[in-house]
Amino acid sequence: MSEFDQLYRELILDHYKNPRNHGLLEPADARAEGQNPLCGDEVSVSVRLGEGNVIEEVGFDGRGCAISQAATSRSARWTSFRRARCGWCPPAS
Repeated sequence: MSEFDQLYRELILDHYKNPRNHGLLEPADARAEGQNPLCGDEVSVSVRLGEGNVIEEVGFDGRGCAISQAATSRSARWTSFRRARCGWCPPAS
């Protein structure tokens, strides 16, 4: 196994066993849910926006395989503190 493959496996297992941003936010400015009917994975995501539609916090809850849960954990960290640009966002001030 290459060093890259080993690092990838370690990253997936770390985020699966110790998910970041786990738990839905209350209150939240937006929520979304998704399911994969083929494998049964389920994920719910909540977002709290700050001034100028900057994503202040992301939380998630769900169940599924290590890859789906680790990917959600990583995505929640990547999206924090970025400006939201979408149809449901209030106009930026």
